[in-house]
Amino acid sequence: MIKLRGLFARGLRRSAAARLLLAGAYRRVLVTGHASQQDRDLVLADLANQTGYYRVSTAETPDADLRFAEGKRFVMARILHHLRMPRELQQQLEDAARQEQLTNTEEGEI
Repeated sequence: MIKLRGLFARGLRRSAAARLLLAGAYRRVLVTGHASQQDRDLVLADLANQTGYYRVSTAETPDADLRFAEGKRFVMARILHHLRMPRELQQQLEDAARQEQLTNTEEGEI
């Protein structure tokens, strides 16, 4: 289950410990191959958040920004296409990515 809440207390999700946890998760998923389910969940939720996959550009978005945003979203779409996740997991990922965006707004980016 993709869930990021509960890993760190409010206000600590952007701490040095959180940055180390995320960096380690990326390493284990992409380099060493010894990733836990939590590692995979962290990486997927972070990618969905960082690519803005579940965000919508408005009509006022400048062309260059729109092209950049669409390029980022394309990368996440490509990953999800190959994962072929069940709808329930897709919903959990969307919820986790939206929660991360809210936390970014409140506490800053990792």
